[in-house]
Amino acid sequence: MLWLHSQPTLPVLLVVHTLLCANVAAFVGVAPSVLPKAFPVPVRSTGLAVSYNLAAIVFAGSTPALMTWATASLTVYAPALWVGLGSIAALVSVRALFRQIAEVEALQEVHAGEAPTA
Repeated sequence: MLWLHSQPTLPVLLVVHTLLCANVAAFVGVAPSVLPKAFPVPVRSTGLAVSYNLAAIVFAGSTPALMTWATASLTVYAPALWVGLGSIAALVSVRALFRQIAEVEALQEVHAGEAPTA
């Protein structure tokens, strides 16, 4: 991003914006197919709704106020540090997400092998 700051031209802005959008697309493209696998079928809709909305409330609701304070009080790079912290948290949680998916899939296999009760 220092490149954009040192050369504030339209072509540089377009390249930087494209790179940032590609990073967002990498998450947004995968999340809808991975997140449902983290919840068993009977609670899938509720699990997705609650987890998404809690994250939206906590992070989307508090980030503007937090970044206003941090930019004025700490450093102008506070938004970048916040994104970096969020990225680290996401990378750390990936292992737990895949462990949860494996548990849900194993549970579904066990239930698929059972005879239906009438």
